[in-house]
Amino acid sequence: MTNRIISLDIARAVALILIITVHTLALLHVSTPEYGMLYFAYASVIDCGVVLFTMISGALLLSEEPQPLGVFFRKRFSRILIPFVIWAMVMYILSILTGKYEEITSWSEALLQAVPYMLENKINVSHWFVHMIIALYLITPVLQRAIHYGNGGKSLALYSAILCYAAVILKAVYPELYVLHYVSSLCGYLGAYIAGYYIVHYVPARINRWCGLALFLSLYTVDVCTHCALSGLRFFTTIGIFMFVYSFTDVSADSLIGRFSFRVSRYSYMIYLMHVPVIGALYVVLEKWMCTPLTELSWLWALPVLATIVVLSVSVGICYVVEKIPHFPVQYLGIAPLR
Repeated sequence: MTNRIISLDIARAVALILIITVHTLALLHVSTPEYGMLYFAYASVIDCGVVLFTMISGALLLSEEPQPLGVFFRKRFSRILIPFVIWAMVMYILSILTGKYEEITSWSEALLQAVPYMLENKINVSHWFVHMIIALYLITPVLQRAIHYGNGGKSLALYSAILCYAAVILKAVYPELYVLHYVSSLCGYLGAYIAGYYIVHYVPARINRWCGLALFLSLYTVDVCTHCALSGLRFFTTIGIFMFVYSFTDVSADSLIGRFSFRVSRYSYMIYLMHVPVIGALYVVLEKWMCTPLTELSWLWALPVLATIVVLSVSVGICYVVEKIPHFPVQYLGIAPLR
């Protein structure tokens, strides 16, 4: 685990846990405002997961020295695209076998629709993050060169992050503003991408922990109390989470937290790509075991968290077993190489 930033491994583990919880809640069909505080208390924090992943990616990739375009794209897209295609096809076949697509009536038609469905994100909607991160990767070489070869990398990063976050605020406060017609939803994630780099390099470590915690707690409270009505607030809540978690730079790589975070971090992409059917299988088993609809359980409020713990444990176990298969190319399933 040499040359790793353990606090970013911890942040990635936290992000993965939040994303799994998004789907343990959604697959219970309680992720709507009709469920009141149960929904608001969860949504105000778990929706930060993807933004947190984006900040981690920006902190790591924008810190790298610019590479030749061919090297950069071959390295990044092979790690992202090949596992994405493999898991998308696995889920596509499972979906066809379970009758998810009524419009597909034969395997030849399924074959013809495979690529369009993947490009249009019709196979597993939770994979939308892959499409978003690909868009960020396309502009990363430009950002790397601007930051590393320009005369004002710090000011450029700060200006870019502020500009993108300003677009998020404007979209929430004045959505009719016509200039916003030319600003895509990618802008907020671009702001998070750059903000991750800025915080790691330019925010003093001594203010990260307590300022981050105060920022998260205050914005989380506002979000819950306003019933999640403030659009875009979670982009800013995530800054607090990132600052707080990143402050734990003193965690030893050999500690329990360090070893756990390192393993989850390496497995995170494969777990992200495969976790939804694991949740579905868990709920089927639970419902048969309980002999009652899960939404009628008295401890429903705790079920998403408990399900997340089980799904994460099972998924880590699957990844661990797969990694132990001799000569198996685990990188093609989304397990990051040891470094």
